[in-house]
Amino acid sequence: MADDYNNTGNPYEPPQGGSDPNYGQTPTYGDVPPAGDAPVYGDAPNYGGGYNPGPVAQPPVNPAKNLALASLIVGIFSVVTSFVIIGLPASIVGLILGIKANKVFKSGLGTAGLIISIAGLVFSVIFTACFAILGGAIWANL
Repeated sequence: MADDYNNTGNPYEPPQGGSDPNYGQTPTYGDVPPAGDAPVYGDAPNYGGGYNPGPVAQPPVNPAKNLALASLIVGIFSVVTSFVIIGLPASIVGLILGIKANKVFKSGLGTAGLIISIAGLVFSVIFTACFAILGGAIWANL
């Protein structure tokens, strides 16, 4: 059996002698025509145009999310401007938006907008009261 592989008896050496006449040569696969000589079969049939997937579906818009975001933004604005006169109406608008957003869909963003708007309302009332008292005291001393 060792003589089937090679003459030395080592199965890990390549065979010696003429056991395969094409060993080490590039194999030939017959006459393959070049790509330019390919037969012409005609155009592909037209079956009415390309694939039309139809309208692309958009994700549903949640109006409560927009209200909640508006409530949060207006609430932050009301806290920042609570020491001037515009903070009071801004906090009321933020409060209304937060209540509407939480009625439609309970979310953390709507709750945060509601809480910040309440804080803006409280700060606005405190600053308005302080300015009224201070203004009255200053007016009385004139």
